[in-house]
Amino acid sequence: IEPRKNHLLLLNLWRELALSMGEETPYLVVIGQRGWECENVIDMLERCESIRPYVIEKPKCSDAELSALLQYARALLFPSFVEGYGIPMVESLSIGTPVIASDLRVFREIALEIPEYIDPIDGIGWKKMILEYCENQSIARNAQIKRIEEFSPPTWEKHFSLVETKLSLLRGDR
Repeated sequence: IEPRKNHLLLLNLWRELALSMGEETPYLVVIGQRGWECENVIDMLERCESIRPYVIEKPKCSDAELSALLQYARALLFPSFVEGYGIPMVESLSIGTPVIASDLRVFREIALEIPEYIDPIDGIGWKKMILEYCENQSIARNAQIKRIEEFSPPTWEKHFSLVETKLSLLRGDR
């Protein structure tokens, strides 16, 4: 849990959802250890009574637990301001779990147009998409599940093939 991961957006949205939806509020599972400079997120997790029944913090999560959580999730929510790569996105798409993510270049490189992309500061857009994905017959979610069939996870073989091609071009090989 770090500021760049933008957990505060989700926690504020869950507070709104809990107040408006009551017992129909979906569950949010926050996976990861607490990092640096995230006091406002910790305050929400520890002190916000309205989200307590609906937000589960998992600071330690085995691979088996993570796989099960992703398998049964309506979607992976990935509202980061910045990411170096995005392994959770690859893991989710690889098992057929939809992704709602920030519109970051790295995410588009990994997953092309498969996920739903939203600006990380567009709270209204995130809320709308989360509510859409909570619907049993969500048109957007079902459409993404169809797009996921086209997902091809990155491999080292593909990566080094691309690197070799680029190096060949730089060297002027034919």
